[in-house]
Amino acid sequence: MAGRHSCREVTGRLPRPRPVGHRLVGPPGTPSSVWTPATTPLGVLHAMAVEGQLVEVLPRVWVAADLVGDPAARAAALVARLADEGALRPAAPGARPHLPAGAVVGLAAAAWVHGCPVPPRRVDLLVPLRTGPRGSTARCRLRRVPAPRAGSCERGGVAVSGPTRTLADLRASADAEDLAVLAWAEEHLTPSSTCQPGAS
Repeated sequence: MAGRHSCREVTGRLPRPRPVGHRLVGPPGTPSSVWTPATTPLGVLHAMAVEGQLVEVLPRVWVAADLVGDPAARAAALVARLADEGALRPAAPGARPHLPAGAVVGLAAAAWVHGCPVPPRRVDLLVPLRTGPRGSTARCRLRRVPAPRAGSCERGGVAVSGPTRTLADLRASADAEDLAVLAWAEEHLTPSSTCQPGAS
């Protein structure tokens, strides 16, 4: 049919990522493990997924297949998801988006970064109490807390609540939709879980 192409035909005509060793180098301005339609044509992303090179881990966010469970790749994927829906803006055109100053990924999204198999429906950001009027969106909920960076760690340059705090916050949350995540966290997130400490 005119205008229709197979995946291989489409990917053969559009720019493709270049392999470096066994890894793919992502588009400029993004972590090499994370891909979105903002930087790569959607047809190319779908074709690469069909070929087993990428996996869509969150809506409209793909990571290299060999990094699906990597905490740094998952943290970067959360930031990319928020940027894709307009909840985050890059500091300058072409720059990588990043979390607002002092913000920390928390609750179910943090559990996913730490290995939970349940992808988060939204990203909870722990932010300082005096954070301005920026509001929550469908995919991003701000939680103003006294010390968002207490018990946090870094995953690929993204601040994430550490295992102990993530478990405590999930226990304290009244969100029934996170019960499956809490059940996973009760079994897997322990004080002995490792995470590089962040600023407190």
